[in-house]
Amino acid sequence: MPMSKAKIVSNKLKQMYPDRYHIMKKSEAMKKLYSTPRIYKNRETLVNPETNQEFSTLS
Repeated sequence: MPMSKAKIVSNKLKQMYPDRYHIMKKSEAMKKLYSTPRIYKNRETLVNPETNQEFSTLS
């Protein structure tokens, strides 16, 4: 998506899903991305293959 439309989409998502839409700093998002598992057990669960620990997705 072009950056010129990102703010419009963000505002619309906040309006449509105020209790579910969350924003975090890019640095925090990248840290979480690289420190959490990304292997899916099913549509709503991620699994860490090294520990078999399960994590819920935001859906």
